[in-house]
Amino acid sequence: MNSPWRVILTVLAFEATCKVSAQTSGSADEIWKALMTFGQPSASANFVDQANELRAFYTQYPTHPYVGEAKRREILALSRAALAGVIDHDQRRLSLLQDVRADTSLPDYRRFEAVAMSLQVGVHRSQHANRTAFLTAQENLTKTLVDEFPNVQDGYESLVAIARESQPNSGTRIATSVADSPNASADLRAEARIVIERFALLGTPIRPLFEGSEVVVLLGQSASKPLVIYTWTKSTPQALAAISKLRRIQPNVSLIGVCLDYDVQGAREAASTASLPGLQYYDARGNDSPLAKALKVGRGLIIYVVDRNGVLRDVQGRTDLNHKLSLL
Repeated sequence: MNSPWRVILTVLAFEATCKVSAQTSGSADEIWKALMTFGQPSASANFVDQANELRAFYTQYPTHPYVGEAKRREILALSRAALAGVIDHDQRRLSLLQDVRADTSLPDYRRFEAVAMSLQVGVHRSQHANRTAFLTAQENLTKTLVDEFPNVQDGYESLVAIARESQPNSGTRIATSVADSPNASADLRAEARIVIERFALLGTPIRPLFEGSEVVVLLGQSASKPLVIYTWTKSTPQALAAISKLRRIQPNVSLIGVCLDYDVQGAREAASTASLPGLQYYDARGNDSPLAKALKVGRGLIIYVVDRNGVLRDVQGRTDLNHKLSLL
């Protein structure tokens, strides 16, 4: 599952590994450049070492123009150590967080990263009764970020991701908050509206959505059976790998793949290579095809669940699909 947690970790990926001590001889600028050598530690102890070297740098050079950035990166390192189970440096991290939050010399998106990563520690440590509780915690965290940094688009993007994964009522509410926000980008507001419209399809007979397309014929072949409709493109290998697992769902379930690629020939070859299950629908108009618009596909892999009567029951089949099918 491409959860909001994974989305946020991807967005906030740490940029640098400290590979030299701030006590190394040389000018402050040379030492800073060495500290910013790219890479990523593989163990929590290395994250703490990294944080210590950053602290040593700004302790030795308290007037250097990158002191604020060094503290910000120290927060990221300590947060990653905390996420890996190290609890000894929480007070240090939280004290630094106050400094970084107040340091307006740092761009908003930089401060956003540090605050977001630090707040994730609390969410990560909390015991969540279920997936809904976890998503609620992520929503509350992200709202805090959006309130503090209203012009940073990552917050709105995370809210849209959380909306996609949430229950229909909650997802609609969260997506509406983005769609109505004057600070969210036009693209994200449009994506939020698609999420709202997709949830609104629930309880809708599926066949009228597809009148005039060859999918009507495919639906006829799937009559009186539960139906899974999934979207895909050849440019998303992870999604293709997830789709390949659909072959293992219940044998009495029909499958239809809706390709969103503009390159139909290339898509057909990719489908054959990946052995995508079920009947496939192609349209060179991709996301702009009438069928894609009817399904409100938006971004990412979407899996729709249709009951035996042809009524759309779920638009989040990426989660607990077999369980959902067993209830039909």
